[in-house]
Amino acid sequence: MNSSHDRYTESIGDSQASKRFADGAVIVRTEQMPWMPWAAPGTYCKVLHMDRSHVKTTLMIKVDANTPLGKHQHMGDAEAYLLEGDFVLRTSTPRSSI
Repeated sequence: MNSSHDRYTESIGDSQASKRFADGAVIVRTEQMPWMPWAAPGTYCKVLHMDRSHVKTTLMIKVDANTPLGKHQHMGDAEAYLLEGDFVLRTSTPRSSI
């Protein structure tokens, strides 16, 4: 006999890099995704989520040592996760003091 918990259990296949579940949850196995060239030479990304209706992207980024990103443009909100290393962001907008 199945418990009530089993009715809501669904797994992601071993060969799948990501899966969206009926309740809206998303599981992403980043180790199964290739690094793709990103905004400048020496920069790479894995797209974790893209919401076209709200023009929002979530990325995992990797940047080679001493690589300047340079000027680039965002078409909407961007959320990025840098797991190690350094990333320097220079903007023309002054930081507000908190």
